[in-house]
Amino acid sequence: MDRDLKPNILMIVEDHVAFYGHKQIKRPYLEQLKQEGVSFENTYCSTPLCMPSRKTMMTGLYPHAHGQRDNSFETGYEQTETYLGILKEQGYETYYFGKWHAGKGTPADLGCKGISYPDYSNPYHQKEYQDYIKEKELPPAAMKVEVNMCEKGWIDDVEEGDIYRFTRPLLNEALSGVLEAPKESHEAFYVSEMACRQLEEIQKTHKEDMPFMMRVDFWGPHQPYHPAKEYTEMYPLENMGEYPSFHDTLEGKPESYFFDTGRDTSENKRLKIPNALPEEKWRLLFSRCYAQNTMVDEAAGRIIEKLKDLHLDENTVIIWLADHGDALGCHGGHFDKAFYMPEEVLRIPFVMSYPGVLPKGEVSSALISNADLAPTLAAIAHGKMEQIEGRSILELYHGQKIPWRDSVISETFGHLAPWEAKAVRSGKYKYVWNKDDVEELYDLEEDPYEMQNLAEEKIYKEILSKMRGKMEKR
Repeated sequence: MDRDLKPNILMIVEDHVAFYGHKQIKRPYLEQLKQEGVSFENTYCSTPLCMPSRKTMMTGLYPHAHGQRDNSFETGYEQTETYLGILKEQGYETYYFGKWHAGKGTPADLGCKGISYPDYSNPYHQKEYQDYIKEKELPPAAMKVEVNMCEKGWIDDVEEGDIYRFTRPLLNEALSGVLEAPKESHEAFYVSEMACRQLEEIQKTHKEDMPFMMRVDFWGPHQPYHPAKEYTEMYPLENMGEYPSFHDTLEGKPESYFFDTGRDTSENKRLKIPNALPEEKWRLLFSRCYAQNTMVDEAAGRIIEKLKDLHLDENTVIIWLADHGDALGCHGGHFDKAFYMPEEVLRIPFVMSYPGVLPKGEVSSALISNADLAPTLAAIAHGKMEQIEGRSILELYHGQKIPWRDSVISETFGHLAPWEAKAVRSGKYKYVWNKDDVEELYDLEEDPYEMQNLAEEKIYKEILSKMRGKMEKR
């Protein structure tokens, strides 16, 4: 790669990824990218919720600063600097395909070409999807429902065994099952195909002094879990073991951990302890979640393969990450995230390949926030963002001993119910401040699944004080 040329950028974003603690999931294309670049294994989202985290990725600011604190309203970008604005200033042609859900408007309002719709949307309702399945002679996506986890009063008319055709305006149903169509009917392959077609068009007219940036956002592996059968066969039910914190009694945990809306697993929005969902249904949920993660991995991998087939990869930075994690099965058997702050919802994959600049096959232990994404993209484009809380990851590879942070923070302002909390990770310890509730302290080396809250133990008094101090400084 010519260091004087501004590189192209391909960014892949998944939604709601089962990552931390789910080593059984097969991700061959993500693993291949790890061999071609750097995997930042200690990456945290700014908040474990779609809209705030996605706006952080756009702006380099935490939710308390950019104002998008939860999913219940939409904030605009009129007064906020974004990495897209910097890239446009640096001469980039920008493209965006897939899910938005990052505030008011659409990526087109920020200068992007491609296919995206306002808010959360449903890809199966889009004209482009209808044209796609007609051209490919595919049936529309539908799923055979195996488990309905929707809160009572929401989608009560869908029963297990039904064929569900994604009739709602948003693709966020708390349903799990198997795709009743070829895998190409799934939104992941539709989005992938649209991005690949754009790469083909770019290749026809591409000039090295006119770089492009393409971002591709999948709706999955967020629920509804509806992988094609070939992926479910990779995860036989008998191989789906119990998640390590499934039988957590939540002793010593704040009230946030008891919040749950799953059908059969909760009553009056409170998690039932012990968990009331039968083991067979939990095995189904894990199998379908894992299968959907693998399926989205392949759909994303097709885009990278197309980039290589078109010989556009030699001067292209590839970034792969997610907006937040998935709480499936953790701490008493949750189905979805809320406002509790375990590693399962905070930790995300973050892999970056930058030929000639980043080493290949490196696993970095640096503490990274997804607030670092925007300034990193600006730096790649030879630009700079001014009002940010994140830092460019390229600082780690300048060949100079530039001090990096020794702690990283996440925050939440609630989801479906009000709650305020902040988590800070430093070294092997993690501290969580919960407004008007108990503090949390965990040793992630000795207790990676956060089963024992050390905050009340006298021997950890000094460490607790140090962790409080790190939070106050940020």
